[in-house]
Amino acid sequence: EPAIVIPVTLLSFDARDNGKNILLNWSTSTEINNKGFVVERSIDGYRFEKIGWVDGKLNSSQISNYLYTDHFVQPNIVYHYRLRQTDIDNREKLSEIKKAKIKGSDIELSISPNPAKDQLRLFVSGTSGLSDINLFNTQGQLIRSWKNINTVSAPALLDIRNIATGMYLIQVLMPESTRISKLIID
Repeated sequence: EPAIVIPVTLLSFDARDNGKNILLNWSTSTEINNKGFVVERSIDGYRFEKIGWVDGKLNSSQISNYLYTDHFVQPNIVYHYRLRQTDIDNREKLSEIKKAKIKGSDIELSISPNPAKDQLRLFVSGTSGLSDINLFNTQGQLIRSWKNINTVSAPALLDIRNIATGMYLIQVLMPESTRISKLIID
């Protein structure tokens, strides 16, 4: 019997949340007659549709890495992805299915205590990165700012000693968006 040649050895295939889009990446160790990959997507996990094409290397004996970005995704929907590897003679082989979803932009800002005295606890849910925080008075003058604050894993403790009592606006600049909240300092 002739040996069956597996045209493409898929080393890895991964789909992951990339903020506003989903990033697919995969790698092959060998390729024989590999025309490329149809990128397929499904919402129910059964009915897949073609959303893209990535050219293969045709013939390669070294590791090749591939990327595909799915920009047309909605928050909080689980998408199923698979690759349909296609030879130059149109033989096809399906990869395993990978799932990913992006998180919604429901960003919640919580400040406590409010009114505050010496210290302020500020926590943000729904953001992924570091925040810059600005404190403005009601005339719009910048009173104090804090740079690259982690408000994600635990509340950030902000020192507000030596700031005059009164009404302030606290602005939180995050990678995804900006939120503003009123703050009273006693």
